[in-house]
Amino acid sequence: MPRNSKPIAELIQRDAGQFQLCGDLTLASVGLLARDTKRLFTAASNLTIDLSGIQQVHSAGLALLLDWQQQASRTGCQLKYVNWPVALVRIAALSNLDTLLGLHLETAPIEAAISHSQ
Repeated sequence: MPRNSKPIAELIQRDAGQFQLCGDLTLASVGLLARDTKRLFTAASNLTIDLSGIQQVHSAGLALLLDWQQQASRTGCQLKYVNWPVALVRIAALSNLDTLLGLHLETAPIEAAISHSQ
């Protein structure tokens, strides 16, 4: 990767209250994304974030999702994550944060995704 190039992650609005998170969720990208999305949780009461566009994910990506969930909770916003990538599911499960992030609602698809990737 060129020296001036940074991994890009972006949150793209698809419809009212519907977003897709795309790109690489790494330490280099989540700080800017967290800063740029602060207003999101004061502007809507119901948000769904599709995680299917995530390419690479590190634990920093999980921290971002936890931060967003905390912001949503503080503002009374209902936040739901859908289409979890297997790598992110594994990080959440290994960190014992899967239930906190709402993964218990999607147990069967997650277990199937994990067992197929092994």
